[in-house]
Amino acid sequence: MAEPSLPNDGQDQHDGRLPLAEALGDVVAALNGTLELEDVLDLILDRAARVVPCTYATMLLVEDDQAEVRRARGYADSMLGVRFPLTNLWRRLIETGEPVVVQDTLGEPGWIVTDEGKDVRSAAVVGIHADGQVIGFICMDSFETGTFTLGQAHRLQAFADHAGSAVHNAKLYHDSQTALTAMREERRLTQILSDITTELTMQRNVDDLLDYIIGRVSGFFAGAAVTVMLIRDGAAEVVRTSAGEEALLGKKLTIADMGNLRAVVDTQKPFLIEDTRADESDWVLTERTSWVRSNLTAPITLSGEVIGFLSLSSGEPGAFPTALFEPLEAFSSQVGIATHNARMFAESESARSAAEEERLLAEALGDVSAALSSTLELEDVLDLILDRAARVVPYTAGTVLLVEGDHAEVRRARGYADSMLGVRFPLTNLFRRLIETGVPVVVQDTRAEPGWIVTDEGKDVRSAAVVGIHAGGQVIGFISLDSFETGSFTLSQAHRLQAFADHAGTAMHNARLFRESQVERDRTDRLLRAILPDKIADELKANGRVQARRHECVAVLFADIVGFTEYCDTHDPEEVLEALARITLRFEEISERHGLEKIKTIGDSFMAATGLLSPMLNPDLQCVKAGFEMIAACGELSPRWSLRLGIHSGDLIAGVLGNKKFLYDVWGDTVNTASRVESSGVPDGVSVSRVSWDRISHACRGRSRGMVAVKGKGEMEMFLVEGLR
Repeated sequence: MAEPSLPNDGQDQHDGRLPLAEALGDVVAALNGTLELEDVLDLILDRAARVVPCTYATMLLVEDDQAEVRRARGYADSMLGVRFPLTNLWRRLIETGEPVVVQDTLGEPGWIVTDEGKDVRSAAVVGIHADGQVIGFICMDSFETGTFTLGQAHRLQAFADHAGSAVHNAKLYHDSQTALTAMREERRLTQILSDITTELTMQRNVDDLLDYIIGRVSGFFAGAAVTVMLIRDGAAEVVRTSAGEEALLGKKLTIADMGNLRAVVDTQKPFLIEDTRADESDWVLTERTSWVRSNLTAPITLSGEVIGFLSLSSGEPGAFPTALFEPLEAFSSQVGIATHNARMFAESESARSAAEEERLLAEALGDVSAALSSTLELEDVLDLILDRAARVVPYTAGTVLLVEGDHAEVRRARGYADSMLGVRFPLTNLFRRLIETGVPVVVQDTRAEPGWIVTDEGKDVRSAAVVGIHAGGQVIGFISLDSFETGSFTLSQAHRLQAFADHAGTAMHNARLFRESQVERDRTDRLLRAILPDKIADELKANGRVQARRHECVAVLFADIVGFTEYCDTHDPEEVLEALARITLRFEEISERHGLEKIKTIGDSFMAATGLLSPMLNPDLQCVKAGFEMIAACGELSPRWSLRLGIHSGDLIAGVLGNKKFLYDVWGDTVNTASRVESSGVPDGVSVSRVSWDRISHACRGRSRGMVAVKGKGEMEMFLVEGLR
């Protein structure tokens, strides 16, 4: 079907196209009204048609090495989700930053024809830029050749540059909201698992231990069935289940026949089946498991080996979020250690000759676990490791090394000079043996050990017990206890040290998770403070909401660039954006210096208030001082614009709109009057109302402008401030 003809570049707004400045101002105002990504995408494609009228259009976002259609206009719904590889046309946009006009798609190399867009014959395509890179594209399509001009493409690029900031901010907001939700859920699970971990160190009976695990995990995953399986003779035997699943007790499952169990053994990672009825699911359907719609199975590990499984099943698909994998994995590892310790304790009871030694080991490991669990700071954990290791295997010299790439670096040392810290060792055969087998190594004579590296700091070491520190199914470091005599350590001591290292690995993993959560929380806080003033952000974080308040004696300043619309129509979009960015940055610096709180920018207009969040002796005077500096800044920067300012003070209401789309704003007659004073002002002049003049006249020179007709206000007396006394 034929499309309506597009206006020529020389036509004006009477042909349905707004002047560029007005269109961009409308776009900025619309996009500033929301931080929801989906709303922003809808607005972009809707407003794009006001810049370059078009019936058929798509907006794509870059995902890895492809561009996915996220919004479409004029097409069937099947266009949504279509993914395009980044061919030469897309890469030309990314590399040059220039818009592309395709006059005939049949003659364009790399143009991809899809079922949905098979009739497209010409297009204008521009990149959406944010943070110095292309994050997406806007594509205006036509079913006729030669529909678009390069001038229209440049107009569309100017629009896309504004849209890029909005998309970037919306993605940041979306990511922060997603991260906050995941972080709260992960923090809740982490806290519960931390409580369980403390209890596990005190459990000495295997049956009591398993009952406790089932009870606490069932409490967190409400409605899910929980099963604990231990590997015995090559099969997974069900040893504990939550209420209602007792018929499964004692059932043995062949690991090779169960896709989820096989995947967990192969990867040593949790395995999620989001929907057991999906075609790609290899869930084994039986009469007893026909009700299961989603399943999460985590490994129970010990010294890098899977010894069992913790299985969660739900009657709802997608019941288990992937954000819970890491804390669940850390917990499952702790279950393995606790199960091992409980078994050790039980075996020690039946073997009197080893009872005392094993009891002491279990108690020592319990003390070690409690000490390591007492902090979430990685540096504190590293300090505790060498200190508590002496209770498991007495020693006089030792090091803790962390894996960094293809080296292991000494991060803590005892019995050595400070020069030992920071020494880096390549991952030689000895270290690789520990990584691959998970079995501790005893070196009876370092001079006979192939691959033993002699350093200046450790040249006198003659024997050692070395174990791996495991976390997340991999070796993240090593503990090496050293002696200056040969044959100082036994294999039994090395296994005791390995049990200790397994506890240390869990503590280090938790510390790293905590540090990562701190980084994510700081990132979320920075994003929130970029949107709201600090005091408002603090109140929102503390109370979950911001109470609207009436403020007295608040001075409101409006500033507007004179001739900005004409400047936009005669200059390149890049020049317009750069110039506006420079002057806005200067206005923000000036506002901060004089105690003004920036409320918002609307196109080339700037709004700020003082006396709003912090009491101020004379807020009107601070606005006047800031206003003169803003006028001076406009004269110093290129281009040299004129600025029109208006100031009025009085009572107003301030608050945050929305629960998800945060916007701090002010309302009331004071705000409206300040806006009218500005719009009735003079270029390079600071106009104030009678109320404001009465508050600053003792400190300023000026003259009355008489009674000025003001839209919606009738006549009101205004004053022009000429300088400070």
